Amino acid sequence: MVAKRNKSLDVLKGIGILAVILGHAIQRVDSDYIYNELFKLIYSFHMPFFVFISGVLLFKTKDKPLKLSFLKSKFERLVIPFILWIFIEYFMSSFEFTGLRFHDYNAGLSSFVIDTFLHPGGLWFLWVLFLCYIIFFAGKYLERLIGKIVWIPIVILSLAFTPIHILGLSRIGRLFIFLILGYSVAHYSKQILLLSNKRTVIIAVFSLLTFLMFSSHYPFVDGWPAKFIYRNAEQIWMINRINMMIIKILTAVAGIIFFSIFSFYVLKLKHFSDVIARIGVISLELYVCHRMFLGVNMGLTGYQGVVSVFIFGL
Repeated sequence: MVAKRNKSLDVLKGIGILAVILGHAIQRVDSDYIYNELFKLIYSFHMPFFVFISGVLLFKTKDKPLKLSFLKSKFERLVIPFILWIFIEYFMSSFEFTGLRFHDYNAGLSSFVIDTFLHPGGLWFLWVLFLCYIIFFAGKYLERLIGKIVWIPIVILSLAFTPIHILGLSRIGRLFIFLILGYSVAHYSKQILLLSNKRTVIIAVFSLLTFLMFSSHYPFVDGWPAKFIYRNAEQIWMINRINMMIIKILTAVAGIIFFSIFSFYVLKLKHFSDVIARIGVISLELYVCHRMFLGVNMGLTGYQGVVSVFIFGL
C-alpha cells in the first residue's frame, strides 16, 4: 500500500526548490550576484529550509532511524546520486548549455573525484544531509541506551565541525541544528497548530522583518556587527565568528518560520498549491538535474536572463 503524501510538506519542498533554482539562476546571470538583494534573501535560508523539512519528515518515520535499513535507504537516495553526479559533471562540463564552471576539469578525472570528495561541490547538499542523518542515527541510538534526550549536547558538538573544511564537515556545524529544529517542530506540531490566526500573523510579520533585516548582511563575513563594537583585531575575529554564527542561525530560522506560515496560505489556493506540491514531489530530481541547464539564458541579461535560466532549470 502506497502511503498518502502530505501535501503541506510537498508545498514546502516546492517553495524550497523554486528558491534554490532561482538563486542559482541569479548567480549565473548577475556577475555581482553577491550584492543582489533577492540572492541574499534566498541564500540566507534556502538550504537550512530543506534540512528543516528533512527533520520534519524524520519525525514522521517514527522508529525507522533506529534501524540500519534507514541509513541504507538514505545512502541509496542521497550518496549514490552525489557520486554519479561527480562523473556526470566531469563529462558534461565541456557543453556550454550546462554552465558548469566550478572546478578545474583539465586536471583529470581522478584528481577531480578526489577534490570533490575532499571539498564537496556540485550536489554537496546530498552528501552533507547524509552525514547529518548519521549523526541523528547515533543520537537516537544513544538516547535509547541511556534513556535521556541528548540532542542539545549533540547540536553543540556538531558546531565544533564548523572550522573543519574537508569532507563537507564544516557544513554539518551550520545545518545539523535545523534537522533537529524540524524534528522538534514536528513533535510539537499539534500544539503549534492550536495558535490563533492573530498570533500566527504576528509571528509571521515579526519573522519576516527579522529575516529581511538580517539577510541583507549575507554572506555574514564583513565583520558586522563586531567591527563596530571591538577594536582589538583578535577580539574582532573571535567575537565576529560567534556573532556571524548566531546571525546565520537567526536569519535562517526567521526565514523558515515565515515561509512555513506562508505555505499554509498557499494551501488555501487549491490549483496553485497543486502545482507547487507537484514541483515539491520531484524536488530532489529537480535539484540534481537543474544544474545541467544553468548556462541557458537565451542571450538575455538582467532579470530577463534570470527568468530564462530559471525556466530552463525547471
